[in-house]
Amino acid sequence: MGHLGLAQRSGVKLALKTPALVITSLLLASCGSDTAPPEAIRILGKPPGTAYLGVEYTYEFGVDGGDGLVDFSMTNQPRWLALEYVDNTFRKGVIMRGIPGVNGGGTAEDALTPGEAQEVSLTVSDGSSVGETRFSLFVDTNTYESEALTVAENAIGERPSKLIDANNNGQEDEGEEKEVIPLCFTDAEGTPLFSEEDIAFFEERQQDDSLAVRPKLHYLPVFLEQPSVQRVILRYSLTSGSGDGATPGSDFLIETARKDGQVISVADGFLTYDPGVRYCHVPVFINDDRDAEKTENIAVSITHYEGGLLEFADPVNTTISITDNEPVASFKVSKASVSEGHYLNVEVTLDKAPEQTVYAEFVVDADNSDGEFEGADADLSLYTGEGGVGSLITDGVSVPFEAGETSKTVKLQATANGDATLRDEKVTFNWRRSGTVNPSEEPLAVYVNQWLNAVELPLNSGASVAEAISGSQSELFLARVNGEEAGKLANSDIMIYDRFGALHQSIKLEAATYAVRIKDIWLYERINPANEDEITQDIYALLEVGGLFAPPVEPLQESDLGGKDVVVQKYQRINNVGAFELQWAKQIGSVWDDEPGALSVDLSQEVLVVGATSGLVGEGENSGRRDAMLIKFDKNGALMFAKTFGSSGDDVLLGASPESSSNHNVIGFSDGAVEDNGSSLGGYDAVIVSYNDDGDPRRVAQIGSSYDDAALDVSTVSKGFVSAGYTNGVLVSGERNRGGQDGYLAYHQNASEITAYAQIGGAAADSVLDVKSLGDEVYVSGVTAGDIFDAGAAQGGEDGWLARYDVVKEEVLDEGEEPGEGEQVTKLKNIWRFQQGAAGNEKLSNLATFGSAKLISVEEAQTDSGVKVTLKPLSVVDGVDLNAACRADPNGDC
Repeated sequence: MGHLGLAQRSGVKLALKTPALVITSLLLASCGSDTAPPEAIRILGKPPGTAYLGVEYTYEFGVDGGDGLVDFSMTNQPRWLALEYVDNTFRKGVIMRGIPGVNGGGTAEDALTPGEAQEVSLTVSDGSSVGETRFSLFVDTNTYESEALTVAENAIGERPSKLIDANNNGQEDEGEEKEVIPLCFTDAEGTPLFSEEDIAFFEERQQDDSLAVRPKLHYLPVFLEQPSVQRVILRYSLTSGSGDGATPGSDFLIETARKDGQVISVADGFLTYDPGVRYCHVPVFINDDRDAEKTENIAVSITHYEGGLLEFADPVNTTISITDNEPVASFKVSKASVSEGHYLNVEVTLDKAPEQTVYAEFVVDADNSDGEFEGADADLSLYTGEGGVGSLITDGVSVPFEAGETSKTVKLQATANGDATLRDEKVTFNWRRSGTVNPSEEPLAVYVNQWLNAVELPLNSGASVAEAISGSQSELFLARVNGEEAGKLANSDIMIYDRFGALHQSIKLEAATYAVRIKDIWLYERINPANEDEITQDIYALLEVGGLFAPPVEPLQESDLGGKDVVVQKYQRINNVGAFELQWAKQIGSVWDDEPGALSVDLSQEVLVVGATSGLVGEGENSGRRDAMLIKFDKNGALMFAKTFGSSGDDVLLGASPESSSNHNVIGFSDGAVEDNGSSLGGYDAVIVSYNDDGDPRRVAQIGSSYDDAALDVSTVSKGFVSAGYTNGVLVSGERNRGGQDGYLAYHQNASEITAYAQIGGAAADSVLDVKSLGDEVYVSGVTAGDIFDAGAAQGGEDGWLARYDVVKEEVLDEGEEPGEGEQVTKLKNIWRFQQGAAGNEKLSNLATFGSAKLISVEEAQTDSGVKVTLKPLSVVDGVDLNAACRADPNGDC
């Protein structure tokens, strides 16, 4: 028993031997009084609901049960459909066969179903029982289709083929071969125009480098929805497409010579499908020229010419897109900074080596530039080496590449004109298409830096810099702690430097009878998109104080405070006018020591404070020595919540960074178990927690080795965040400890995992002290007691170090894999790194990252009289001082 599916038979013609709707067959039944009565007769199977003009339709119903004489009939049977009964050792059933529009007389149009599907009934009876099945049958026109095709100008088309499946397992096995699919390219009578020898000739010609023009042969598939029992001829034409249309005869051939020299038109032609054939291909010859062009389009029109009853099918239109293969020019970096009066080397690259001399061109994007590039006041010009004067770049820059070259350097010169603008001026460059090189879409933004000298701050013993941050106006905000001296207790400053390195304002934070130490600052800016000069800037400051410095949060009284407490302040300046003024200040704590670690401000201007307490701040309980504390204020200084929590050990939160409009990622360390049913990994462990708007943990991770480890800082990147600190072991498998204490940098897509990791260290003690980010660029600085990167780099005592890592996705290929087949793995890719110092003890304690492609590094050096702090502008491209001697020299190589 069983049934057949819709079968396609090439060239089959059915003769309907009987037009009758009832066919009777005699079944011989076994006799005997002991035989059990037969089961009721029934029909098995469900036929396809659609038949097509000119395509054979066949289906076999199985018949089960019944006995004796069998009658079967069909109600509402199409005239083209015939019935046949089979009964043998292998099967018993009723077969339907027919070809709409061919069998049964009438026209093809008569065979089409005019409206809804036709309801057909098949009945089978043995005289004592009746089986019936009903099904819908719709006769539709056969159609033809194609698909859009995109080809590279220099690519070679692959000849269509099909697998010779020797073992019929439906997949390609070793040793099995393929056979090519006939092209079907013919004249109007169906006579083939290209032989296999011609195709071999074309394929050989397209790879001949000695030819000036090497048209590449591609194959556009055009297929019938169902193979017809009749021969079908379709007609096609290739013309210039919409948009950037390809030029006939130039971008693609309209005619070509066969091997015998006869010229054949290929822009208009015919495809002939023999009975049973479903696939044919339009031959398309693409010219591989040396002109840089946009993606160009060929319009393809396909219509029915004759045969196969396809005259009712709609014409088909599709597109062939030709992508150019000439070199694409790009800048090696997307942004750079150059000091006024200095030079900038801009590396320009091609993605492939040219075969001849070519020219890449870039121009100024005036709409996205605020610097001058015209006339005597031009901020930036092209240095040509002629008399030490640059040439204006109003009309763009043309960069020549000889055959085989893929990289060239262009030198720009920043004019020393002393412009007193509010922010670092920017000139943006975009690529334009030359005759021989295509443009990339990545621009280059060049900023003019006017912080032209290092700023030195001699401080007393015990002084330090707590934080350094940048503003959109290219200013620097510095949080400085001053040590005790001459009977004066420790105090602090918020120092604001303008873009020239001049001190604009210093906010003094001190008390007569107790120490005031600033721990962190945060800048929140609101800029009018229509006018960048309309700006409101808020500075949030986090202080550790030893007495009553600000009004306590309600309902706390002064008697509820003691030891060290937490103070949060907000200062504001509008439109760069005047000084920052205090808006509010709040104090919170317990009678024990409360140690603020850091603050973080989200998009709602809600302020999250993290730290540690030896007492109880807000809700919760003290579970051990120091416990973690979490405090949140709204933008007006109202307390939203305060919480204390921790393990039986020491739990300290040191850093926080906003994740979204209200969530924050927080880091620190603990020597207890920070999760229920968790445990310490040994010594202190790094702690990573994501908190929601209500201060409840969303994700928690305790990361560590069997030694002491700690997360010291955190910064947000495009998707996720980075944490940094130190480890005395390793934090991920596969890494190794370089010796003693190493620094580490980890990228987290979320707080539950380390997505990418870099362990930074040498044989001596090393640590990360600060981490800042610009998008997916991550900058880390710290201190080392030896050679952290390169042997022999140590200058004596402790040195500072600085490095840039980018969060990138790179393809990892397993053996045998081709590019594009590998797994995309997220990595922390080191871009540059260096160690700096002198004979004494130095450290790079802080960094400030600027959107104008520069950093300000904060170096702290121990001196006989205290601490010397040096502020220097550095390039994000290579980490080198923007005012280095090599940048002032037109022949410099940095």
